[in-house]
Amino acid sequence: DLENSFLVAMLTVFRAGGVGYCWNPPKCPRLARNAHRGYPFLLKAPLQDMKRALALRSILLLVVSLWLAACGRDELQPISLEPSDMCAFCRMAISEKRYAAEFISKDGDPFKFDDIGCMIRYIDNKQKKEAIAAAFVVDFDSKEWLKAESARFLRSSEFKTPMSGGIVAFHEKTKPDSNRGEWLTLDELFVRADSANLR
Repeated sequence: DLENSFLVAMLTVFRAGGVGYCWNPPKCPRLARNAHRGYPFLLKAPLQDMKRALALRSILLLVVSLWLAACGRDELQPISLEPSDMCAFCRMAISEKRYAAEFISKDGDPFKFDDIGCMIRYIDNKQKKEAIAAAFVVDFDSKEWLKAESARFLRSSEFKTPMSGGIVAFHEKTKPDSNRGEWLTLDELFVRADSANLR
């Protein structure tokens, strides 16, 4: 039974590669010449055909595996802000989207903030960065969500952010203007948080 189960499995492999087989020997005289005595079916025996079948089967399995892996890696998307949302750090209402930020934990929980500085301080104080699946900030000009790791951050007193952090985000393609203030990356913001020099 175990031997026959193995051979049936092999038939499936060979079928995927286009190798013929026959369940009724009298009706398959050409295949009968290559029959293996004692088996309930006949296989076309040329070795090159078997190699071709196995190669095709391997390619099919690889393609399917890659496709399934890609399906399992759907990118996380930012969670829309609701009128009732409150900042996870300062507990103030999130009233202006262009200053907002959020991250999603690896458990799938969203944490929303009314100020980029609030998110940085919250992560620095309470949440390990390794536990974050994705972080987002809002582009100051377009008010569209951006991935925090690729955004450019501008710190300037000209921006009256909700918690006076003075930090806003721009798209990575924005050309920095040093006359407007201090341009920082996300990692540099965390360094400022560590040194208590974020404000």
